[in-house]
Amino acid sequence: MMRRTLAWCLPVLGAGVAAGIGADRLVGATHGAAAKHDVKPAVSLPVTRVVLFNCGVGYFSRSGEVTDDARVDLAFPEHDVNDLLKSMTLEDFGGGRVAAVSYDSREPVSRTLGSFAVNLDGNPTLDALVSQMRGERVEAAVAPGAGTQGGKLSGVIVGVERRRLAAAGGEAEAAFVNLWCAEGLRSVRLADVQHLRFANPVIENEFRRALDVLAASHDAQKKAVSLHFAGDGRRKVQVGYVVEAPIWKTSYRMVLSDKEKPYLQGWALVENTTDEDWAGVKMALISGRPISFQMNLHDPLYLNRPTVEPELFASLRPVAYRRAVGHGLRLNIPALGPLPLAVDLGPPLNNGPGDHKQPVNISVGVFGSDGAPTPPPTLDPIAPPPPPGVNLQGVSLQGHFKAYHELVKQGKYAAAEQVALAAQRLDPNNPAIGALVTMARTQKRVAEEQHLGSDKERMVYGGLTDADPRRPDLRSFAQYDVSGLGAHLDARTVAQELATPVATGSVGNAATAAALGDAFQYAIDHPVSLARQKSAMLPIVGKAIEGQKVSIYNEAVQRTHPLLGLRFKNTSGAHLNQGPITVFEGSVYAGDTRVLDVQPNEERLVSYAIDLGTEVDPQRGAGSQKVTSVKAVKGLVTVSAKLTEEKTYRVTNRSRTDRTLLIEHPNRTNDQFKLVGTDKPVEDTPDVYRFQVAVRAGESKSLTVTEERVLANEVTLTNDADDAIRYFTTLAETSPGLKRQLQQAAKVREAWDAARREQGQVLMDLARLNADQERIRQNLRETPKEAEVYATYLKKLSDQEKEIDALTEKQKSLAEAEFKARGKYEAFLANISD
Repeated sequence: MMRRTLAWCLPVLGAGVAAGIGADRLVGATHGAAAKHDVKPAVSLPVTRVVLFNCGVGYFSRSGEVTDDARVDLAFPEHDVNDLLKSMTLEDFGGGRVAAVSYDSREPVSRTLGSFAVNLDGNPTLDALVSQMRGERVEAAVAPGAGTQGGKLSGVIVGVERRRLAAAGGEAEAAFVNLWCAEGLRSVRLADVQHLRFANPVIENEFRRALDVLAASHDAQKKAVSLHFAGDGRRKVQVGYVVEAPIWKTSYRMVLSDKEKPYLQGWALVENTTDEDWAGVKMALISGRPISFQMNLHDPLYLNRPTVEPELFASLRPVAYRRAVGHGLRLNIPALGPLPLAVDLGPPLNNGPGDHKQPVNISVGVFGSDGAPTPPPTLDPIAPPPPPGVNLQGVSLQGHFKAYHELVKQGKYAAAEQVALAAQRLDPNNPAIGALVTMARTQKRVAEEQHLGSDKERMVYGGLTDADPRRPDLRSFAQYDVSGLGAHLDARTVAQELATPVATGSVGNAATAAALGDAFQYAIDHPVSLARQKSAMLPIVGKAIEGQKVSIYNEAVQRTHPLLGLRFKNTSGAHLNQGPITVFEGSVYAGDTRVLDVQPNEERLVSYAIDLGTEVDPQRGAGSQKVTSVKAVKGLVTVSAKLTEEKTYRVTNRSRTDRTLLIEHPNRTNDQFKLVGTDKPVEDTPDVYRFQVAVRAGESKSLTVTEERVLANEVTLTNDADDAIRYFTTLAETSPGLKRQLQQAAKVREAWDAARREQGQVLMDLARLNADQERIRQNLRETPKEAEVYATYLKKLSDQEKEIDALTEKQKSLAEAEFKARGKYEAFLANISD
C-alpha cells in the first residue's frame, strides 16, 4: 500500500476563529501574507536559576534565546497555576516585547476541543475529519489507481460517501470524497489521497491549536501555559515565577577537640519535586520568612447581580390642554377616534412638569383661541414619483407601510419618505400616516447630516433645507400605530432605525508589587545539576567557630546528672538555619542535638549527652516570711511582708577532668521574685537564670540561690474587725500613731457595745413580760369571774401593760442611741490613717 501523509500548513494567527471578526480577510489571504505573520514553532526555555525559601515556595527562572516571533510552551501542575498567575514575570532583552500569556482553563478537554472549527474529540478518522470541513477548499495529491489519474487536485469539499467495491475476497467498503473542482464534480477515493492541505489558513490554525490542546491533555494533572514573544532577530528572553516547593532543610556536624576550636560543617537538603531535570542551574537558599499566600485566580469568578423587574403602569387617558396662539409650523389632524390630535413642530406645547422640551410635540386636543380644529394641510396636487425599484401601483395602504419599513432597514430614507407621502395621498386624514411622514423626514435629515464634513456644510445644509436645528424627539411617535399592520410602534424600533453603531474597546494593565524583608541568602558557588524527583545535599558552611565545652544542669530535665553541652558563638559569618547537629569528639560519635535559628555573632547553648561523671543534689531551704510595714489610709490597713525562699545545689565532680557547670534555676520574675544575696547569673533568659560554677576533678561545691518577694495584704476596718485591730496593735511594725488610733477605736467600740447591751436587756424584759401575759390570759380563760383570784389576775395584767408601754418607749430611745454609737464607730474606723 502506498504511503500517505497528511500535512498541515503553519497557522496565520495565534488567536482562534471569532465569528464575524476578520474571517473574510483570513479566508482570502495568500500563503505569502500568512507566512509573514506565522509564529515559529515552540522553543524550550530550561530552568537556569532556582531560589528556595523556608515558607513553602520557590522562585524559578528560565532563560534562553529566541528568534523573531516565538512561542514558549510550559506545563505546570494544576495546583501551581494560581501561584503562577500571581507571580509570573517576563522579560525580552533584545528590544522585543511580551505579546501575551495564554493558559488552559479548567474546562474538560472535550469541551475545549469542541470549540475549534475542527473537532478532534473522540479520535476521529480521516473521512470524519474531511466530513467536518464541507465547503472548504483543499489541495490534494492523488495516487494513480483504478479509474483515476494521479496528480494534484484542487477543489471544494462537497461531502464524503461510502461505497461498496468489488475486491479479491468479495466486496469491500471504501470512503470517497466528493470535490467541486474547476472542471466540475469529482469523486476521489480517500485511500488514494497521499497529501491533503486546506487552503483556508484559519482552518489550518484551528487544526494546529486543537492538536496543541490534545498534546497538553496527555497529563490530566497539568495545565499548558504558552508565552508569546514578539520581535526581530536573535535575542535573550527570561521568565520567572514563584510556585509551591518543599522548604529546604539544614543539618550540621560539630567536631570537638581539646586543643582546637570546634569545627562546624553545615549541609542544605534540597529536593527537585518538579518533572524537569535541573542541569547546571544557579541556586540560592533564602533563610528568611517572606509572607506567602494563595489566591484563586484560575477559576472564573462571577458576581451576583440583582434582577430588576420593569414597573408596569395602567394607561391613562390623555389630557387636552388649551394654549395661546402658537408659533412655528403645525400639522393638525382632525380626529383619532373620538379625540382630536395634533402634531406640532414648533415650540413645546406646554411648559408644565411633564414637559420634556422635545422639539416635536404630539398631543391630544385642539389649538387656537376658539377651540375649533384647523383644517388639514393642503397636499401637493402633483404626486411625487415613486422611488426607484418600488412599484406602488395598486398597492394597498398596508403595502405602503411594508415598503416603508423595508426601505428604512436598507437605509434608504429618501425613498422611505416618498413612500410615506404616497401613503398620505391614499388616506390624508389618517393621523398615523401624518406621524409616519414626519418621522420619515426626520430620518432622512439625520442620515444626510451624518455625511456632512464640517460645521459650515451643516449650516449651508440647514439653510437650503429650511430645517430647524432642533431634532425631534422620536419617542413622541411611540403612541401611534404607524406600522400599518395594527402593531404599536415601540420606541426601541425607532432608536434601532436611527442609531449609528459605535464600537469601543479597552485594554487593561495589571501590576504586581512585592515587599522584601530581612533575609540571609546562601548562594551556591557552583552550578547544580539534579534530576527530577531527586534530592541532594549541598555544603553551605564549613568553618571553625568559637566555643567552650560545658555541663548544663536543669532539675526539670534530669534531677541527678547534668548534660554535656557546648556554648558556642556563631563566627561563621552566615546565618545558621534551624536544624539537627551531630556532635563528634575527635572521630567518635558523641550525640545529637538541635539548634534554632542563630544570627551571625550570636551565642547559643546546645547539649548532646548526659554527664555521668557529675552529680547535683538540689535542696530547698525552709524559707521565711517577715512583716515589714503596716500602713493605714482611710480605714484600709495594708500589711507588707517579705517572703524569702532559698535553694542549695550541691555539686560533686567524680570525673577525671575539670567541669564548667551551668546551673539553670527557674526565673520567677513574673511572680515578683528577685535575687538577693546571690552572685549575678552569667545568663538571664525568660525561663531560667544560668549560674556558672567551676568544679575541679574530684571536688564538691555548693551554690545557694536566695529569692524574695514582697507580699501585701489589705484589710478594711469594719465594725466586726475586732480581731484584726487587736492583731495590728500587737505588731512591732505598727507605728505609735496608728496604735493610738486603734486603741481609741477600741474605746469608741465600748460605747457602742454598752448601748447594744442596754438595748438587749430591754428586749429581754419585754420578751419576759409578753410570756407572763400569755400565762395570765390562759389562767383567766380557765378561772370563773366570781373567783377572788380572777380580779388579782386582771390587776396584774393591767400593771404589766403599763410596764410594757414604758419598756417599749425605752427600747425606741435605746435603738436610736445604738444606731448613733455604731455610726460614730464606723466613721472613726473609716478615718484611721497613718
